[in-house]
Amino acid sequence: MILLLATLLSLALETFEFLNKIKLKYNLNEYSFSILAFVIPIYPKLIPFSIAICFLTSLLDFSFSIKKIKIYLPLLLYFFVILLGFFLSSNIEKYFFEVELNLSFLMIPLALIFSKTSLFLIRNKIFISFVEGLLISILLSFFSLLVNINSIQSIEDVLYNNLSVFYHPSYMSMYFTFGILILWNSKINKETFFSKRITNILLIIFSFYVILLMSKTALLLLVFIHLYCGFVWMHKTKIWKSFALAFTLGITFFIIGYSSSTYVQNRIDNVFEMSSKDNSGSTGMRIIAWNASLKLIKQNPVLGCGVGDFEDELSLDYMRNKNYKMAKSKINAHNQYLQTTGKSGVVGLLSLLLIFYVAIVKNKSRISILFLWIIGFNFLTESILQTQAGIVFFVFFISLFSSKEKEGVFEPKITKVSIE
Repeated sequence: MILLLATLLSLALETFEFLNKIKLKYNLNEYSFSILAFVIPIYPKLIPFSIAICFLTSLLDFSFSIKKIKIYLPLLLYFFVILLGFFLSSNIEKYFFEVELNLSFLMIPLALIFSKTSLFLIRNKIFISFVEGLLISILLSFFSLLVNINSIQSIEDVLYNNLSVFYHPSYMSMYFTFGILILWNSKINKETFFSKRITNILLIIFSFYVILLMSKTALLLLVFIHLYCGFVWMHKTKIWKSFALAFTLGITFFIIGYSSSTYVQNRIDNVFEMSSKDNSGSTGMRIIAWNASLKLIKQNPVLGCGVGDFEDELSLDYMRNKNYKMAKSKINAHNQYLQTTGKSGVVGLLSLLLIFYVAIVKNKSRISILFLWIIGFNFLTESILQTQAGIVFFVFFISLFSSKEKEGVFEPKITKVSIE
């Protein structure tokens, strides 16, 4: 047994030396981050394993830098604020669930701090992997529809939840609006992610999918991104006719869709519903949740109600106001700014806003600003950081956009290695 262990240890050391010579450790770490970007929009249960692989390959390619700690400090600070919620939380079980849920705020920054890889330097590979993941997720969604084709009776059966297999439509829509932004940015900057024809086809497919998902926030963002990026592209290329034709076709399809389905009409009309008297609609329920959250924040403005207690307090408020359905479903604040402030007070809100500030200061590119716009706008209508789907997406790409400064990273030169 001792001889076997010694042999295995010797083999491991030789393998490690070999990897070090050909710089494969760096490549493995780089690929692991690309894989994480790829699986984010596909299947949530793969995400924890992907993060673990990123962390392990970062340790394999270890490189510690104080400068990198400064870059990712806001993300670590946000996690630390959540940990401090222990002293205010009476629902300890819920508190530990929140800590586990938010571990990505710790693990992803640490993986990058310990690694020689800079997400900013491999951002194009990350973007390509993410777009490819989006394409796979569409294929899976439509395959699921084909499997259940016998249950499809009307257009409503291929919209919203029915078209999003693994995620809530709000999160899938958020992923795809960012994917559309990536494609537009590559088109504007004339980057060769994909050919021009493929890029245009993907823009159409992704936009059509976002429309089918019928997320109200995403529909507004979709119009904004296409108009803004379209005008920027037009200004650079002077190709006005193509954009005018695409815009006209888009308006035409919108009118046809709006007039042909009562469900579509209700979803779009609900965007402008601002009355809390009827809580049967999603907008009405959100307004009730916002009012209840503001009431609790006023009672505990500095440190909040406690990381584990805020949603319990919300449910009690729903019960007092006879919103029994919302209390039973334990509806959260449906606004990340209110959710964070309710849990951790103004201290928590400032730590969240600090993350945005650092990302803006570090990277003032068009795509980073519009990414923050997508996230910030979604924060208004969803508690994005209450699910792993939102947290990993937010932390991963915020880390990318926060890492513009030179980090003393190592860019390997692969050399030939003779194996004796």
